[in-house]
Amino acid sequence: MNPVAKITIDDLAIMIQKGFLHADAKLEEFKGEMYEFRDEMYVFKDHMLSFEKETKFRFGEIDKRFERIEYRLDSIEEKLDKSDEKFSLLFFEVGGHEKRITTLETTTAK
Repeated sequence: MNPVAKITIDDLAIMIQKGFLHADAKLEEFKGEMYEFRDEMYVFKDHMLSFEKETKFRFGEIDKRFERIEYRLDSIEEKLDKSDEKFSLLFFEVGGHEKRITTLETTTAK
C-alpha cells in the first residue's frame, strides 16, 4: 500500500508563495529583456534616421549634379541647333555653287 502524504494548508501556502516568487522573478527577467530590446530599438532608430539624413543629402547632391548636366546639355543643344542652321545654309550655298560650276562647265565645253 502506498502511503499518501498529507498536504497541509501551510504546505499549500509555501507552494503558492514559491510559485508567485518564481513568476515574479520571470516577470522581472522579461522586463529586463524588454528594456534591452527597447534600447536596441532606439539605437536602430538613430541609425535609420542617420541613414535617412545621409541618403537625402546624397540624393540632393546627385539632383544638383543632374541639374548641372541638364543645363550643359541644353547649352550644347542650343549651340548644335545654331550650327545645324549654319551647316544647312552652307550646304545650300555649296549646292548653288555646284550648279553654277556645272553650268559653266557645260557652256564652256560646247
